[in-house]
Amino acid sequence: MILIKSISRVAAGRQITRFRNGSSICILNVHSKSYAPFNTPFVNNTNSSESFRQFSIDNKSNLGQEYYEKAKQHLRQHEKSLQEKQQQQENQQYNSKSGLQVVKKIINQVRQERKEQLNGIEIHHSQVKEKANDLELAKEYMQIAAFRHGFNHAIVSLANDLLTQQDFNLEKELKYVYALDHNDLVFDLGELQRCPSGAHVAVKLYEFAGANDCAEAWFNLSHLLWMGHEIENNEEKSIEADMERAMECFDKAVKLGDDDVKLKQSNYKYYIVTTF
Repeated sequence: MILIKSISRVAAGRQITRFRNGSSICILNVHSKSYAPFNTPFVNNTNSSESFRQFSIDNKSNLGQEYYEKAKQHLRQHEKSLQEKQQQQENQQYNSKSGLQVVKKIINQVRQERKEQLNGIEIHHSQVKEKANDLELAKEYMQIAAFRHGFNHAIVSLANDLLTQQDFNLEKELKYVYALDHNDLVFDLGELQRCPSGAHVAVKLYEFAGANDCAEAWFNLSHLLWMGHEIENNEEKSIEADMERAMECFDKAVKLGDDDVKLKQSNYKYYIVTTF
């Protein structure tokens, strides 16, 4: 008889190990950082909603990929701008002659940036004006790629981002989706609105992308279900760990292949060992 060591996981200073009967030994070692917005590389779910399965998605849609690439481009520009501003502020802080004027200048700059972020974006039929910042443009293009064109990598990126949201509001987080014609969407927003938290919406998005042959989505969902997602003092919004379901999702990710998951280039590594 072959014994499966289903998953060996180190998390929060403790190691979790389970054993099951089966045909192979599977060991999953995960070295993860916190869920990062728009970072696609991160658990076939039998409980996937039928309302999500009914859509026929062309994952290689040129338009979907075009919007996705635009989103990544603006995100890179946003990150570069943040780094430049941080370096500039550090240089000013180390200038001993600047004194109090430096502090005042930094405070005024931050206030101005916040004001621009709040007032500089106007949405009309999903068209963002030129003065919108790169981060907002990235969000808009990512949401269009995911919800209008069903592009898998964009869907996974949005799901990853939703896991980081503490005070979740669907219309706020997906404001560019709500500006679109709902008849053009590949998702039923009504079903997403019934989700109690961003993590529950993320599960729906992972399931949708996974059902459209996205290994990355199954792998992320496997990770989420294995660890669970706890929201302090709110059991309804939390997601309990489900190891059996996590293993099912992981198995589906593996079957779709390394080229899709790209685990070697991400924060995760997996090893499958068969023994007799």
